[in-house]
Amino acid sequence: RKALAYCIDYDTIINRIWPGARQSLGPVDMDTPGHNPNLFQYKQDLTKAEEELKQSPYYEKLDQYPIELHWVSQVPDFEKIALMLQANAAKLGITVEVVKVPWLSVIDLMAQIETTPHAQTLFVAPHYAEAGSMLESRYHSRSCGTWEQGEWLQSPEIDAMIEDAITTIDQKERFQKYYAVQEKIVELSPSIFVLDQPEKSAYRTDYVYWPTADASAKGEQVNQVMGYCYYFRDFKVFPEKAKQPYTPFKP
Repeated sequence: RKALAYCIDYDTIINRIWPGARQSLGPVDMDTPGHNPNLFQYKQDLTKAEEELKQSPYYEKLDQYPIELHWVSQVPDFEKIALMLQANAAKLGITVEVVKVPWLSVIDLMAQIETTPHAQTLFVAPHYAEAGSMLESRYHSRSCGTWEQGEWLQSPEIDAMIEDAITTIDQKERFQKYYAVQEKIVELSPSIFVLDQPEKSAYRTDYVYWPTADASAKGEQVNQVMGYCYYFRDFKVFPEKAKQPYTPFKP
C-alpha cells in the first residue's frame, strides 16, 4: 500500500489534471475542523516505493498478484489518475488492471468484500463539519460494505479511538484525539490520499452575493459538508447592480 502511495505523480495531478486542487494531507480535508496539519505527506518516489515492496513477502512474485483498480465512469479525470498509477506501478513490476465502472455498480460491488476491487477512486465529504465525521464514515468497521469504506478496515483499536474521540465533549481534547486517529491511519496507509478537490461554480458577482464564495475569496474557512455552500436562503440578489446586458429570468 505504501509502495503504491509513492507511485502517484501528485504534482502532475494537481497542476495538470485538477488545477486549483491541493495535495491531500491525510484522510481529512485540510479545511475541515479537527484536521491534523502535521501528518506525513507522500511524494512520488519510485526508489522508496521499491524499498517498501522489498519488505513484502510477495516481492519476488508480484506478477502473480495483479491489482484491480476501478474508476467511476462519470468522472473521466479518474481514468487519467488510474492510468498514471498503472504506468508507474509497472516500472516496479506491479500489474494494475484499470476498469471503468458506473457509479451504481461501484455501490453494488462494494457491498460485499468478495466483489470489492483492490482499489477504487472516490471523493468523500464530511457529513458534519468536523474530522470525526470523515474518520467514522471512512474507517470505522461499521462502515464496511458501504461505498465510503472499500478498504474493509476492521481494526478494534481504530474503532475504539474514533468512538472515544467523537464522544469527547471538550473541543480541544476531541481535536487532539482526532489528530491521533489520523496519524494512526496515515501510518497504516489503507488508502492513498491524493487531492482535496476544489469546487468551482460560475455565478454573477456583479449582483449576486454568495456567502460561501465571498468567504472563500477572503481566505476564510467555509463549511465542507456537501451542499451547504448552496444554502440559498443566505444568498442575496441585487438586480439593480447587474451590468448590462442583463436579461431577467422569467419563469
